[in-house]
Amino acid sequence: MLASIKPAAFVFDLDGLILDTESLCIEVAQQVLAKYGCTLTKEAQRAALGKRPLDCWRDVAKILKLDVTAQQLFDESEPLLIARWADTRPLPGARRLLEHLHACGAKITLATSTSRATYDRKLANKPWLRDLVQACVCGDEVKYGKPAPDVFIAAAQQLGVAPQDCLCFEDAPSGVEGAVAAGMKIVVVPSIVETTEDYTITTGADTNAAGVCQVLPSLLAFQPQVFGLPPFKDLVEGVIPLEPVIKLKGTVVKGFGRGSKVCQAYISHCCGVHMLRYAHTESAGGPRVAESL
Repeated sequence: MLASIKPAAFVFDLDGLILDTESLCIEVAQQVLAKYGCTLTKEAQRAALGKRPLDCWRDVAKILKLDVTAQQLFDESEPLLIARWADTRPLPGARRLLEHLHACGAKITLATSTSRATYDRKLANKPWLRDLVQACVCGDEVKYGKPAPDVFIAAAQQLGVAPQDCLCFEDAPSGVEGAVAAGMKIVVVPSIVETTEDYTITTGADTNAAGVCQVLPSLLAFQPQVFGLPPFKDLVEGVIPLEPVIKLKGTVVKGFGRGSKVCQAYISHCCGVHMLRYAHTESAGGPRVAESL
């Protein structure tokens, strides 16, 4: 059933939602903390998630009882991250959803805790992401970072829409808190699985009331038609295509794939579950090809 109120704009977090930067940050944080005989605990990771870098390190140092300043920890970690930001990859379903919203003519903006300089490094090899969003507000461009609502309010203002008319996508508790404070409706895709139970549905897709309206395991599970938009058109027999395309080539093995026929393996990743489907098409001999769509 379509929502009675279509969002005027879509606001996305960046790290842990669109780009897989969290795994890199955890790796580097563990490396830095090891010098002080510490390990990044789940509690510390959870407290830091989604916040500006200095705020992250401040929370980590406090929880781990480290007698080291946040600035010092930041100065040690940043050189290890700078060289690798450009190599971060999009998370499942992120590009697909952004491209779909863009094709529908939707207004899209980013509201991120990352600084503008780091944002540029992260997008250095991702021109497609710059092309799909109309605006971006970074963490160093507002007075207070998440969980304050500043970055979300500024993101809505850049698009010329009211915060309460936006649908926000977030993965972190600090981001959810900030988006709610800004008056937005939120779809949560937790980047830490253990935090899933922390979120309670507090509003509906058919209202403008602020709060969490959905908690999803992946952006692949998002259904745009619930929010008054056209559905995805890329399903193959009800299966979400895997991205990027994987091609497997080799000679035909007698007794496999019905002899002279080509076996196409449709592999998809849907909500964290891999599915494999086979279809056969006639071939005039030559290599056997298994290709995901």
